[in-house]
Amino acid sequence: MSEIRDFVAVKLESTELKTDIEVVAFKAVRFRQGLPTEKFIKYVKFDGEVTSEIFARTGISYETLEEEGVEEDQAYKEFFNFIGNDVLVTNNMAFYRAFINKHNTKLIKTKEERKQEQEKFFFDDYHKKISTQWLAQALYLGIEDYEISTLLRYFEIDYDQTDPVGEVEAIGKLLLRLETSMKEQNKTLNI
Repeated sequence: MSEIRDFVAVKLESTELKTDIEVVAFKAVRFRQGLPTEKFIKYVKFDGEVTSEIFARTGISYETLEEEGVEEDQAYKEFFNFIGNDVLVTNNMAFYRAFINKHNTKLIKTKEERKQEQEKFFFDDYHKKISTQWLAQALYLGIEDYEISTLLRYFEIDYDQTDPVGEVEAIGKLLLRLETSMKEQNKTLNI
């Protein structure tokens, strides 16, 4: 892996952890030369109930979604405009695939259009993608699990939990730490 210093770390906050998801916030932090330089957060209007579990997991209240939320399509477009052509970094890429598949099914009418959009995002060079979860699994066997909270604890990466995008910034720092580990282990990864 050549040094990755310019990328965007991302996280979607949702109502569920499974495939039946409603995104309630798009979050991103742009890194340049290995340092966070710009933050993005866009809340999505949500018609359902923000349960105590959702609030506990995301810290997002119904009032925040009502007052600051926009339509999902608008948030989706602004999110991808922010990302641009940067390398995309997240912890759980499978979750993002599920979301993109669901979103494209709602927005794009024909099966062929959905397939082209999914391929553009996931399978060609439009966005290069790195999953810190997958990278950590390749480098470190024996960690109890590879959830973001566990990895941040394992690598002793602290973040401001009052900052709405603090955890996203920590995902970027995790990538940089994993990249250092790869160098130390003489391993490479082509993206």
